[in-house]
Amino acid sequence: FDIMSRQNFVQAGGFFPRGALEDAKIWIGKRYYNRHDIHITDYFYWQNSGPGAGLEDINAGPVKLAFAYLQSNENSTGGLQNPGNGHPFGDVTTKKYSMRVYDLDVNPNGKLEGELVYIQGSSADPAAQEAKGYALMIEHTQNGLLGGFNKLALVYGSKAGTGFEWIPTYAGGGGDPKGNTWRLHEQLYFDLKNGFSGMFTTSYGRANFGGPNDNTWFNIGIRPQYNFTANYSVAVEAGLDQGKTDSGSKPKIAKLTVAPQITLSGGFWARPAFRAFATY
Repeated sequence: FDIMSRQNFVQAGGFFPRGALEDAKIWIGKRYYNRHDIHITDYFYWQNSGPGAGLEDINAGPVKLAFAYLQSNENSTGGLQNPGNGHPFGDVTTKKYSMRVYDLDVNPNGKLEGELVYIQGSSADPAAQEAKGYALMIEHTQNGLLGGFNKLALVYGSKAGTGFEWIPTYAGGGGDPKGNTWRLHEQLYFDLKNGFSGMFTTSYGRANFGGPNDNTWFNIGIRPQYNFTANYSVAVEAGLDQGKTDSGSKPKIAKLTVAPQITLSGGFWARPAFRAFATY
């Protein structure tokens, strides 16, 4: 019977005079902040979510700016989220200071966005290890390509900002993290307007920790869909993940799924979708 509030925040504007802050908005609370995902793999390669406060939609000439502060609690020994408001003496609080640049026109129908997050651990225990680091995301979005969009994103993290998943939301402020990680993500959503639509994605990443745990990761997948009518369609998804560690391990998984679907309207994004699927 535990209940969790995923988002619970207030946002408002109109506090500032005409100029750079004219359209700026203040927010405070717990929110999904600047989340970016690959839909067909349900993979969030960037999300700076959690409780905090910030100022966004600052007009700075050709770009917009946003600043935010967010924090999360972690157990200094296991990196686990502390669900309560109480903090045991040895716990480390992870503080995240964010600067975001977005809505920058770089080419016709193309925009650039970036976010830099400085991560710092803080504890009441003088003996606790307080880690530091940063994470950076740069993304180019191209709209109108094959009737859809294309996104190319680079994610880089150093020390406390390292990791392949849920960075920087669940970045740890404790311990003594070393090295760096980087990931490159490409995704294309297409809608050919003849019944065919779908998404293609590929990713490559490298973790450098200075030891046998160093590894690379490669992923490729596609989910084409054909609508026979606005309500009936078939989706097919094929994917491959290939890993490689410096110790020589090469984990791999390949999959193929076929799924007839019934939806209330046509197209790739129609929801809800009732599916019967078979996966190999």
